[in-house]
Amino acid sequence: MSKSYTDILTTPEKKEFYKLAKFAEIGLLSGGTALALQFQHRRSYDFDIFLSKPVPANLARTARNTFGRILIINDSKEELSFTTKARLKITFLHFPFPRLYAQFRLSPIGIAHWKDIVLDKAYALGKRAQYRDYVDLFFSFRMKKIKLEWLISNAKRKFGDLFPDKLFLQQLAYSKDISLAPVEYIQDSHSPAEIFGFFAALAEQFVKKKL
Repeated sequence: MSKSYTDILTTPEKKEFYKLAKFAEIGLLSGGTALALQFQHRRSYDFDIFLSKPVPANLARTARNTFGRILIINDSKEELSFTTKARLKITFLHFPFPRLYAQFRLSPIGIAHWKDIVLDKAYALGKRAQYRDYVDLFFSFRMKKIKLEWLISNAKRKFGDLFPDKLFLQQLAYSKDISLAPVEYIQDSHSPAEIFGFFAALAEQFVKKKL
């Protein structure tokens, strides 16, 4: 990653981003923003910090001491999410799955490797599929030239039986129930029809090869 990897962040986002140093010992920046920092493909407006252990009981207090006044959305052992005064959403999520690839050890906090994030995105498709997950996966195929076979085999390796590959393929091929959300592209923009069409064809080709 280049020294200018934070260029996609706004000035208020950068201020909040560097405050994450307080949590570097307990979590890892992952999710859409972590991927955007590496791909530089779109803007993202929230920070997701994945924890290997349940959310500490005192984390909300630490967050208040770090970010000032916050509006808590969820506070449980599985998730602490809140918005800051800068209207930035920050989520600490208990995510008890292994990291298959070495993180990027950067200041102020470690960042999950893009391959792990892509696998997490594939897992999320079967849970709470969102349009931005399709966008991120689309750029993974276009920019990094990953293969669907690689994605499925490694997602099964990471999540075991919790990753139903058949459901994943169905979700790739059928996207009519996905709510569209605006995406602010940094690189070339792509329409929902292009993205969904790409995945429908990809899933169809994969299934045909398996027959």
